[in-house]
Amino acid sequence: MDVPGLTRTQHELRGHRELTAPLLTDRRVPRLVQLHGQPGRPSSTWLAERRDRALRWLTHPHRMPHDVVERVRAFGCADGQVDLVPTHGDLSPRNWVVHDGVISFIDLGRADLRPRATDLFRLQDRSWRGRPDLERAFFTGYGADPRDVWWWPSLVLAEHIGTAVWAHQVGDEAFEAKGLRGLREVFPAGP
Repeated sequence: MDVPGLTRTQHELRGHRELTAPLLTDRRVPRLVQLHGQPGRPSSTWLAERRDRALRWLTHPHRMPHDVVERVRAFGCADGQVDLVPTHGDLSPRNWVVHDGVISFIDLGRADLRPRATDLFRLQDRSWRGRPDLERAFFTGYGADPRDVWWWPSLVLAEHIGTAVWAHQVGDEAFEAKGLRGLREVFPAGP
């Protein structure tokens, strides 16, 4: 949607402020709690599938530094059982609609059964970076932080790998840089 007098960036920032305002004032995230609050279906293969997918990404053209690729391969991603629940898959304020103080979700093209915490990666990486107030407000409404799980570092690593390689393939240098930055945060350069 074009808004006269606003650049695309100004429009995005205005939309972000409007969409996050209920989190900062109403202190609730009811729809997500309902979505994630459903009984989980146990899976003993989900983590292994994520690990294998992340490693397959490394066989595609990319610009990850060699030392990072070697550290990824040696990382030893988590393996074990997790509970799968309905998740959005691209949860960020750009996919929220707020009406009468109720937050609803749009763009369900990536919706799938996954562990609860997976929906929080994009919020953490895109919306909460440098904004602990937004993160606190979110969890005031949501409740306990589902990222407090033993396999979270493996998920973060897999997401950054997928971002860096996919973005390189499609020529999105800014998005690729985010993936590479995330990998350097997981594996800081040595002395």
